[in-house]
Amino acid sequence: MTDTVATQSGPAVEEAKAPVKDQLQSMRDSVTVVLPTLNEEKGVGTVIEKTKKAGFSNILVVDGGSTDRTLVLVNKMQVRVAVQHGRGKTDALDTALGRVDTPYMALIDADDTYDPKDIDAMLEHIRSADQVIGSRVLGERVENNSQSRQLRRGHGLGNRLLTFSFNVLFGAHLTDVLSGIRLFKTQALKQIDLRSAGFGAEAEVTAQFLIDGRKVVETPAHLKERAGEAKLRYRDGFHILTTTLKLAYEYNPLFYFIPIGVLLMAPGLASLGYVGYAAYFTSTHLFHSGYALAGLGLFLTGLQAFSLGMVSFLMKRSELRQLRAMRRSFA
Repeated sequence: MTDTVATQSGPAVEEAKAPVKDQLQSMRDSVTVVLPTLNEEKGVGTVIEKTKKAGFSNILVVDGGSTDRTLVLVNKMQVRVAVQHGRGKTDALDTALGRVDTPYMALIDADDTYDPKDIDAMLEHIRSADQVIGSRVLGERVENNSQSRQLRRGHGLGNRLLTFSFNVLFGAHLTDVLSGIRLFKTQALKQIDLRSAGFGAEAEVTAQFLIDGRKVVETPAHLKERAGEAKLRYRDGFHILTTTLKLAYEYNPLFYFIPIGVLLMAPGLASLGYVGYAAYFTSTHLFHSGYALAGLGLFLTGLQAFSLGMVSFLMKRSELRQLRAMRRSFA
């Protein structure tokens, strides 16, 4: 009886799965996978092959001026190629956006570090979100193997520190803000104004999405050792941190000014408290005018920082509302 049931239910199960597969493939067809390249001859061919095998046919390579055999290899693989204007990943994104006409756009590094199959998991969330980040940290948690442990080497600690700084400055709860694989709603991505350069592009895109009230979620991403020489240096981590601080000041000034205000007001209040205690609760009743002036100065300066942060925050909110209104009118 078991064999008979299995024989009868097999086709039915396959028929039930068919619409799901068709729907998934339809979603894949609505995605343009963008591969920014700069001297990626050792990895770009493999990434393109993996992307095609994963079911994605819309592939766009944006080359930032490669001097090796990257373009020679890419031109043989029947994918679209765009010559990037400017330099850095920000300009690569901008170049891609002028050529992407699908509802969704995936961005993946061309060094064979990430697995294009992970985009399928992102597609499950993109309808209810505006950006889905493939988190290497979440991938490390769900699959503790030699590949996932690649993040622990080299720049793993720096990535966590930069992500922590980003979360503090923007009130987020992300685990991997610098991941090189992510999925966007194309229209949402076209509505932001990219300004940073180099490796700060991922942080800026995510910051603008959050400040604009757009939903950003994460899914696990598998990680392996990159093909070719790593481009990210420790000095780039410092650049990313300074870029994040600039973004916090520009897009969410409260997170920038509030810590400054606290750092100034706390010692100011402590100094004023000491003056009051010495004047009224000690036997000498000494009034320390120097401490009083210093404490009052620190307190008032911190209060001004709070006020400046609030004014900047309200002005930025007003600017963002005007920009959203303008984008809707031109959409």
